[in-house]
Amino acid sequence: MEKIFLRKILLKKIFFTAALVLAIAFSLSACGKSKDPQATPDANSEAPGNEAEQTDAPAPDSSATASISDYFAVKSNTCYIYESPTHADLRQECFVTYTEGSRIQRRVAAPKMSSTEIIEYKDGTLTLIYGEPVFYFFENLLDVEPNMSFVILKEPLQVGQTWKPDEYSDVEITSMSTRIDTPVGSYDCMEVSTSYVDGRLQKEYYAPLVGLVKTTYTNAEATVLEYSLMEVVEGAALDVYTSFYKPGTEPEERSVQIITNADLAAIFNTEFHAPFSDGTQSLPESVTLDKLVVDRSENCVYMDFSSDLSALDNELDILKALSDTLGNFFDTAKAKPLEHGGEYSSANVTYGAEDFIEVDLKSASALNFE
Repeated sequence: MEKIFLRKILLKKIFFTAALVLAIAFSLSACGKSKDPQATPDANSEAPGNEAEQTDAPAPDSSATASISDYFAVKSNTCYIYESPTHADLRQECFVTYTEGSRIQRRVAAPKMSSTEIIEYKDGTLTLIYGEPVFYFFENLLDVEPNMSFVILKEPLQVGQTWKPDEYSDVEITSMSTRIDTPVGSYDCMEVSTSYVDGRLQKEYYAPLVGLVKTTYTNAEATVLEYSLMEVVEGAALDVYTSFYKPGTEPEERSVQIITNADLAAIFNTEFHAPFSDGTQSLPESVTLDKLVVDRSENCVYMDFSSDLSALDNELDILKALSDTLGNFFDTAKAKPLEHGGEYSSANVTYGAEDFIEVDLKSASALNFE
């Protein structure tokens, strides 16, 4: 599999000032083909790629009104890469991390920032409902309370359709058949034009069965910037270099691979049973990590084990090492062990309602797509 550095990004709809005035659109990409945007996507479904036979994608049947599923679909384990021919800072990498029901959680990366967004398809409207402008972590946020309502697309998708995502801009579908050439292919695209109150103009081009393939942005001084879809990497995963702590020694670095809809507890349970270089393990074979819950309001990660670790001579040291590993992965200041979802209590220690393990936080791990 090909490795691509996952760079830090901005998840809000922002504009670079001076020379870098280009919108980093929330609607960065659609990932593959899905008949129903509300359905959880199949990781093995067909998706556009870089091969020549996937260019010249046909437009939806002109006799019927196009739907959002024609132009914005979901593809698991796929990285969409966008680049600007003139500004390297506008490189974008988009990866779907979680999907369920009508919601999609995506991680977007650019050279200087990393963020997470949640998009919802409901009542014929595709809306950005949640954005964390600087968020590097990996838990499932699909149940989070919305913190915004920014309309990306609105049915019916046809020329003349308009909507107002906020007080500063007006959006209109201005074409359903604009020819766009990109390194990935040539497409007859839907053109979505956004006019801003200060005179700026943005045009986004969505290709059938592919999604967003190009964006152009014109500032108030008529300077035009653009970025296009450069590559689609299928079979991708988030490859996260993670520090695994153990008592009395320096942590060992491992690569943890995260795919779409990953079960993080299952991933770390496997890693905690994998041997260190000295042959020891974080967890004995008789104990499993059954669940992980991150509570950002408490700045804590909860570790739910199948049983206590009292069979180990260094139970407290092991619990501290596990806490440091997971606390650094999720960037939480505290960790708390649980047992079968309830209080953790052994012959050596009991963690009550107010008891936590302080995490020794280190620097963030390096991230890659693999």
